[in-house]
Amino acid sequence: MIDVEAGIVSALERGMIGLDAVKHLVLCRIERRPPRLDMIVYPYLPKAYVAATSAGDYMALLSGGRSWRGHEQDATAFLPANHLKSLRLPTFLREHDKVAKQCAAEGIDHSRYLLRLAELELIDSERRMVDGEMAD
Repeated sequence: MIDVEAGIVSALERGMIGLDAVKHLVLCRIERRPPRLDMIVYPYLPKAYVAATSAGDYMALLSGGRSWRGHEQDATAFLPANHLKSLRLPTFLREHDKVAKQCAAEGIDHSRYLLRLAELELIDSERRMVDGEMAD
């Protein structure tokens, strides 16, 4: 498993991510030989461009505006209310827009945006559980 993780990290560092690239790098690591990932020999290997997503990008999706790639996005395709209802995440449904705006204003990335929503959902869930116990 360590060899696989190292192969993935090496592929990302080289800007090449794909099954063939990772497989080659893992085998080279196991066999203790230098990797030969020449883009002339392997032109089909996809080039990876990895960047952190900001909460502002999510806001563009939620508002129905353009995403950071310039494509039209429909907010319902990103965060459908019926999915949140079926997953029983009422706080996500109620608070996602407000929290996204706060995170965008503060420059917070997507991971912390989701963490904030999850924390709010947990607090609200515990409150609902206590309220239910008190009603009994």
